[in-house]
Amino acid sequence: MKHNVRKNVLSLMLAVLTAAAVPSAGTSAEEKAKLAEEKVIVTEKAQKRKNTSSEKVRFTAEKTDCTDGEDNGTLTIRIENGGKNDIYFYSLNGGNTYHRMSGRKLRITDVKSDDYAVCVMKNNDESTVSDIKALYIADEDKAAVDISAESTAETIYRDGTINVHIENYDREQSYEISFDAGDTWRTVKGHSLTLSNAQSKVYQVCARIKNSPEDTSVMLSVPVSDTAVEGKGYIRAESILQNPDLPTGCEITSLTMLLNHIGFEVDKLVMADHYLPKGEYRNSDFYEVFVGDPRHYSAYGCFSRPIAEAAEEFLDKYDQDSVWEVNNITGCSPDDLYRAIDQGHPVVVWASGGMGDIYAGKSWTIEETGKTMVWPANEHCLLLIGYDKEQGLAYFNDPMVGKVGYSMELFEKRFDQLNNHAVIITN
Repeated sequence: MKHNVRKNVLSLMLAVLTAAAVPSAGTSAEEKAKLAEEKVIVTEKAQKRKNTSSEKVRFTAEKTDCTDGEDNGTLTIRIENGGKNDIYFYSLNGGNTYHRMSGRKLRITDVKSDDYAVCVMKNNDESTVSDIKALYIADEDKAAVDISAESTAETIYRDGTINVHIENYDREQSYEISFDAGDTWRTVKGHSLTLSNAQSKVYQVCARIKNSPEDTSVMLSVPVSDTAVEGKGYIRAESILQNPDLPTGCEITSLTMLLNHIGFEVDKLVMADHYLPKGEYRNSDFYEVFVGDPRHYSAYGCFSRPIAEAAEEFLDKYDQDSVWEVNNITGCSPDDLYRAIDQGHPVVVWASGGMGDIYAGKSWTIEETGKTMVWPANEHCLLLIGYDKEQGLAYFNDPMVGKVGYSMELFEKRFDQLNNHAVIITN
């Protein structure tokens, strides 16, 4: 928390204890000598990949098209993994309704010409739901291009995928694929194309021959599902306080808590001195860099991009096996945050000190660009570690006060006021 007009006695004491000089973008030789010594312990936890014991169902889906104007298509589903005692359930509409299978193979007959979104789960356990395979069972009037697609779920925020295959691919032809009902087209290299960063919704997918745009596929409805928010969740993560060393360092302290939680034993001062991108005091953009130096009370702060960059630079050095991935999920919804908690990932979030009011603070104009910056006074960065929808509470490691619960409704309001900035690290 920074630049709150309701400064308490502790804050005034910190103002005296911290350096009086106004920080700049550069670091003098004298200041470099005072930087924290970089000592990092990479624990076994940091090198452990995600447990996949609750494995998704894998299956194949094969079709035959309708003939003679009859509803006589077939669809065959074969389970590729799982045990003999598992019970499987299939869906033809992207998981809206399920039907029980008898065994690990199912052949459905008398299927009418239509598009289908097939998925399977086992033992009524939603965590095992497969990826969705979308396909079209044609009638006698077949389209020039036959496509199928496979989608993976959006697990937290814009991390779903859709992989589209051209089933009757001709290497002599060039193809284009649209994910928005033909409004925009993407050139295909080979017989498939993947859309990344997909979000939870139904995409209208089609394909065409590039040099003969009238030769198209049918419109295939491809759902990207998401995971339901469970209602409550809590992650035990150790709390680290920003004071007295980093009076304006809530952002880098929150990241330090996250790194320690995933198994990298690193000090907040090491992160602040060696990894946090810093810019000139009142002459830089807090969306790009930390304005000032978090060791100084007079500094301001930053938002998600510099924190994500600090995390990436740190992991590039110490995550030798590339187990962890930094995700700047700014723009996500509160439910996306809670889904991350459900999956065991604490989230660095931006709100306000004590969830109090946010108001226009000091402003400055950047000399090089002429851009005017207005600091959102009472901005604060915290580590979200839990939530309880029934109680209406969100739980945090707050760098100012430690472990604390705040009103979920109020947190979501402050989170929205600061444009939904958030960073996670996943494996």
